[in-house]
Amino acid sequence: EECLDVPWLDKVAYGFQMHHAWPMESTRGVGLYRLFCDTVRIQWILLVCFALLSSHTVLAAQILYLKLLFGAYGSAVGHFYAHYPEAARPAAISLLQRLHLLLPPKHHAVHHRAPYNENLTSVSGLTDPMVNAFLSKAPFAPTLATLIGLSLFDIRGIEGVYEHFVQN
Repeated sequence: EECLDVPWLDKVAYGFQMHHAWPMESTRGVGLYRLFCDTVRIQWILLVCFALLSSHTVLAAQILYLKLLFGAYGSAVGHFYAHYPEAARPAAISLLQRLHLLLPPKHHAVHHRAPYNENLTSVSGLTDPMVNAFLSKAPFAPTLATLIGLSLFDIRGIEGVYEHFVQN
């Protein structure tokens, strides 16, 4: 909710908050197309950060591709099916949810209850125990700054770690 007071985040945050208040109503009838449209905003940000801040290597491009695939589109698919009616859910999706390869609906439902600070991940939920412990009581401003910093520099950081291990 605090993002609603940040001018450059307010419109995106509003849609996000509406989804928290009415998860089924804001998902049903909207479909994957709308969720992918929302994902496109994230991809533009990732692409601009890549263009400005990466070392423009093949490795950096591979990392960007994986980040877009698993972070942006993987998140939209996992999140969409966490709200999809069970009876209409494809069997393969249900299996992936039981295996926690896609976000299970019961796991994700916790995220839609006040104070909205648990089970924040949206691809599979596997990292939520660690993320919950770390972020549940974190103050807003430093958390937002950290998220932005990690989003801006993570590709370069991963490149550096990879190069360190390959050279040693």
